Amino acid sequence: MLSADLLRGELRFLIDGMPVVTGLFLPSEAASFVLAQWRVLAGRLEVTGKLTGKKLVDELRRVSVSADPHLMAEVVERAQAISAIDAEIARLESRVNETIYRLHDLTLDEIAIVEAATR
Repeated sequence: MLSADLLRGELRFLIDGMPVVTGLFLPSEAASFVLAQWRVLAGRLEVTGKLTGKKLVDELRRVSVSADPHLMAEVVERAQAISAIDAEIARLESRVNETIYRLHDLTLDEIAIVEAATR
């Protein structure tokens, strides 16, 4: 799973929770703008055998660092809205899964097998 975060002013890009791009410090507005773009990129990139480190870094470097202030604010706002929607979807999927597990009377071991198979 690809993701991006901003930790103590440092932009980071992560794969399965492990930072793979670090050490990028930008002014606050630019950092939020780049973070928003990286998060969108993380959501649309597919992790396959074709995704090399070079290709990933090339994609990350293609984002804009600055733009019209109103555009930057809009991008950040839209990315936050997408994150909120994604979190709500994950919450609802979890509730649906719990309901299905209960309806099928699955044991904890069976649930673990199902969840491992769907990752």
